[in-house]
Amino acid sequence: MLNWYNEIIAFILDYISLSIHDSDVANFYRFVIGFKNLLRSVEFSGKSGIYALRYFSRGSIERAHHHDFIRFEMLRKEYLNQTFNFLPALRVEYDKAAKNQYYEYAQDIVKNLEEYVRFNDSVKATVDYFGQLLEYMTSTKAITDSLTRRIEKFVDYELNRYYKN
Repeated sequence: MLNWYNEIIAFILDYISLSIHDSDVANFYRFVIGFKNLLRSVEFSGKSGIYALRYFSRGSIERAHHHDFIRFEMLRKEYLNQTFNFLPALRVEYDKAAKNQYYEYAQDIVKNLEEYVRFNDSVKATVDYFGQLLEYMTSTKAITDSLTRRIEKFVDYELNRYYKN
């Protein structure tokens, strides 16, 4: 019985995917799913950022918190990559915005538990990281705003096209 159910669900999902792919609204769904994934990525960057701030301010991190950091960081990157899969042009915009930032580097320091904090002032490290987190959030917000404008233009174009016919 379970195999039959799984086959039916797989067929329905395949049919829906093909319908979206072949329809005129496929681009709209691509934009919306990409937008949702980008928002989720920003959400998880905030969550992982809390644990990173804890690491930089204390100079150490508990094992459970380190695992949470890694989980949130993996989800942040996964949702970001899914965004790029749906909207490849955003990768160029993201790379340009993140080019001069050290956020990804700082995330790697926490992920790998490098001895950065022990050899440096923890207050300065915390302030520096917080600045990088804010800069990252600002650049991803700009990308989100840009994507919102693209969705708005797409919807306007499609509505105009629909009303002309």
